[in-house]
Amino acid sequence: MIVVVVLLFIVLCVFSYLFFAPFYFEVNTTSDLYRIRFHKLTSVRLKLKNNSLFAEIKLAFWTKEFDVLAKRPFSKEKPIEKGNIKKKKKKVQWGMIKAILKSFKVNKFSVYLDFGNMQTNGILYPLFYGISVYTKKNIEINFINKNEIVIEIENSLARISFAYINFLLQTNKNKTT
Repeated sequence: MIVVVVLLFIVLCVFSYLFFAPFYFEVNTTSDLYRIRFHKLTSVRLKLKNNSLFAEIKLAFWTKEFDVLAKRPFSKEKPIEKGNIKKKKKKVQWGMIKAILKSFKVNKFSVYLDFGNMQTNGILYPLFYGISVYTKKNIEINFINKNEIVIEIENSLARISFAYINFLLQTNKNKTT
């Protein structure tokens, strides 16, 4: 009996960790970092080597790197055809997409751009300044040939689930009233 309770507790702890632990989308052009990271446990990082795109997957202490653009042999089995069965397409619920996008948290965001043309930079400078003031993020046009993007976005399965549930509750509430 105690073993079952301990096993259930361990499963509950692992599920809670996976549910509440944050995952990150990170882009940093100064250090060539393009990665999706799940807390400290796993990450997938994209690298450009020898004119090819490599993905480096880390899972705790295990690391695997493979070429994303390499051609892989396809299976010779033919897919099973189901005939002319028409599937109904579901409507995209833009409110749900908006609610889920609001669950993302932007930790770092700074963009410094130089288009290499003084006139283009001068024309776009007020636009980018206005966007920077409106969003309260560092979005700048510069005249010193500096191109840099640093973005870190955070979310978790719990926040996505809560946003989805809140959307469903609001739509049901609006239908009943």
